Amino acid sequence: FDLLAELCRRGTDVTVVTRPVDGNPAAMAQLTRMVGGGMPGSRLHQRFPNDLHAKGLLGEHYCVFGSMNFTRNGIEKLDEVICYTTDEQQVGVWRLDFQQEYGGAQ
Repeated sequence: FDLLAELCRRGTDVTVVTRPVDGNPAAMAQLTRMVGGGMPGSRLHQRFPNDLHAKGLLGEHYCVFGSMNFTRNGIEKLDEVICYTTDEQQVGVWRLDFQQEYGGAQ
């Protein structure tokens, strides 16, 4: 969250997509407070689709995707599979897919 909050403070639009289960809404409320509490012009955007299962991180020139949850357990303990690419064509396809499916900065 520290990294996401800092990205927002530096002018990056950040869209977090997560299911509305367990502690996710409370965690997202914490992130919202960290970046200034949902003020107009906020760079933090949130989506809560019920049927989400995809996991990924999409940047301007890269994409990380796979089975790994972005949790301490997923990152540090469990045996997971992730792929990383900087291939412009593949990143472009992911960008279009993510925009269509989840929207983004409006």
